[in-house]
Amino acid sequence: MGDKAKEPLEVITPPNKLKQLVGNARLSDDKTVAKAEQAQKAAAAKVDLPTEAKPMMEMLRERYAWLDDPDMSKERALNEIFGIAHDLRGMSGNFGYPLLARVCASLSRFTDGRKTVNKKEQEAVKAHVDAITVILLNKISGTGGKVGAEIADGLEAAVTALTDD
Repeated sequence: MGDKAKEPLEVITPPNKLKQLVGNARLSDDKTVAKAEQAQKAAAAKVDLPTEAKPMMEMLRERYAWLDDPDMSKERALNEIFGIAHDLRGMSGNFGYPLLARVCASLSRFTDGRKTVNKKEQEAVKAHVDAITVILLNKISGTGGKVGAEIADGLEAAVTALTDD
């Protein structure tokens, strides 16, 4: 037992296959980043988000209606509303709809983990769903200007008021 303790240890470092494949590429190269941003903008310009998101908007409205259906689970409805709003938030941020992203983020925050809602809370969910519907049907890209900011501010304030304990 004493003899093995005196033997030198050999450290084996396996080759880094990923580094061999990629090389020493600089990911922060300004030219590469600019090219990637230009490609993303070109791809985003080809996507008609309101058309692409229409089925999600319809599902969102349907899931909201579940909140009034005594045969449907409120927890399931809220969980699905959260999922749809979360997905729409990600899509809208990438395709030039920051107002939609903001409203969806507010709805996501409000419904995340909720099992039920009272009447006032359900009205807040409806206000968000209605705002999302208006934004998509009217193809309101960008921030929506002053009116868009007022709508988003109001929805966020309602969420804050209803979630502060």
